[in-house]
Amino acid sequence: MTSTEYTAKENILIAEDEEGILTLLSRAIRSKGYNVYNASNAEKALEIFNDTKVHIDLLVTDIMMPGLNGKELADHAVKINPNLKVIYISGYSDNALFKEGIIAPDIVLLRKPFLPGKLINEIQEILDQHSD
Repeated sequence: MTSTEYTAKENILIAEDEEGILTLLSRAIRSKGYNVYNASNAEKALEIFNDTKVHIDLLVTDIMMPGLNGKELADHAVKINPNLKVIYISGYSDNALFKEGIIAPDIVLLRKPFLPGKLINEIQEILDQHSD
């Protein structure tokens, strides 16, 4: 199945504090048929996770945000939805992120800048792995 034939029904939440990046990623993901929820910070993202009418399948989160960082957001969100999949994005160096204890070696991390297609490929791969 090619990505142009891919039809999605999953719900994806994007937590990103840079409005331009949030808009770009949201449009790209939505264009592939996913239901997309946007949050400009971790607190707004948690409000969406706590909404009992919404089931989020995958979280795409910037690691460094004001307030709770992306790792803290993911930790809280996984308590709400233990089956949640997470993709982290960051413009910071790996050394800075490891040094702060924010990321572990086994996470999915996309380095900014990246093309939206790279994120779409990661999303499809992660969700396909867990729908078998």
